Amino acid sequence: MTDYASIERLLTEALALERRPVAVTFRESAPASVAKFSGTEPSGCSFWRLVAGGRTFSTVAADHHNCPIGSYTHAITLPPERAPELEQTLSLMAGIGYIDVAEDELYVVVPGKDLARIAEQLRTITEANATLLDYHRGRRQSLASE
Repeated sequence: MTDYASIERLLTEALALERRPVAVTFRESAPASVAKFSGTEPSGCSFWRLVAGGRTFSTVAADHHNCPIGSYTHAITLPPERAPELEQTLSLMAGIGYIDVAEDELYVVVPGKDLARIAEQLRTITEANATLLDYHRGRRQSLASE
């Protein structure tokens, strides 16, 4: 069985995350042990906030219809009467300069079966990068003083 708590620690430490990583999976049906989401959220990202806060739940396609962009990125077809909202929302977001990935955001897609292996490799890579960065800083200082 996958130890998700260990994977979360690895990812949080290796990437110096300030927020909990969020896992999303696409399945034909929800696991029996996972409660179905009840309520309404304005966007797909709102579900991430809830999960990052410690909740675990499953959603169905209709739960995402309030977010045309989230529906699109999750390959959820909007009902015909809501389909025009995708283009309207993209136009609005582009027009106000909202569409941009902030420096503190990182979105990565990893197949679940590879998650533990990649998290472990990530630790190795970030440790190697930190060592290399220290070397270059020291080298830069020694060159500047010559």
